Amino acid sequence: MIYGVTGHRDVEQEPGELLAFARLSVALMVERGCTEIITGMARGWDLAVARAAFDQGVPYCAAIPFPGQPDLWPNADQVEWAWAVKRASRQIVVGHSALNIFYHKRNEWIVDRSAELWSFWDGSPGGTRHCTLYAEKIERTVRPLWEPWLRFRAERT
Repeated sequence: MIYGVTGHRDVEQEPGELLAFARLSVALMVERGCTEIITGMARGWDLAVARAAFDQGVPYCAAIPFPGQPDLWPNADQVEWAWAVKRASRQIVVGHSALNIFYHKRNEWIVDRSAELWSFWDGSPGGTRHCTLYAEKIERTVRPLWEPWLRFRAERT
């Protein structure tokens, strides 16, 4: 069973906290029958899930909106993106140029091929919102992760 993920890029966290939560989330996905994860390869949640999937031996697909996705990112994030793309079990590139429409097309591609969408969304506007609402519109199961994330953080302090 294929699960997709969507989530925020910039999240308040202690070092390594997002990755630790991603590892727990991936373990739960596998427990529920996930055999592959599709991640959109954005900074933050998407890359944390890719790293967690790799660490746990779970195949993941790198769904890339267009060539050069990380070109304007900080160097450390570009390095993490390249590492994750190289280790993906497969990669797809949705668009041909750096246009916003290809982020949306990538998100729809993820949802259309996923049995469930695990959404790391805090309710704010943006791509994660659009992806989550699209999944709900086409009646995919959506697993909200924001409240579990807040509990996870609270338990660690």
